[in-house]
Amino acid sequence: MTHDELDRRLDVLFREYRQACPDLEGSANFMPQLWQKIEAGQTLPLMLGRWTRMFVSFAAALCLAMAVILVLPYHQTSVVQTSYVEALEREHPNDMMAYSDVVPDNSGDVAWQ
Repeated sequence: MTHDELDRRLDVLFREYRQACPDLEGSANFMPQLWQKIEAGQTLPLMLGRWTRMFVSFAAALCLAMAVILVLPYHQTSVVQTSYVEALEREHPNDMMAYSDVVPDNSGDVAWQ
C-alpha cells in the first residue's frame, strides 16, 4: 500500500466516525449536568469511605477504652479477692497451731504458759 492509499482509507475512516458519533451542541446546562452525573456515580464510594472511617475510629476508641479499663486498678469491696484457704486462715489463725511443730521459747508470752 502506498502512502496515498493509506491517507484515503484514513479519511474514509474519519468520515464514518463523524457520521456515527455526531458532535453534541453544548448548552448552558452542560457542565452542571456533567457534574451531577459524576457526583451521582461517586456517592456510594464516598458514603462507604465515610462509614469505614467512622467504624475504624469507633473501634480504635473502644480498644483504647478497654485497654485503660484493664490497666487501671480495680477495687471493689464486695468481691472477695482472696482464696478460700487464705480466708479460712484469716478467720481461724490459732486452729492450725495444734498441728504445727512450734516450741515455746519461754520468753514471757502469756499464751505459752
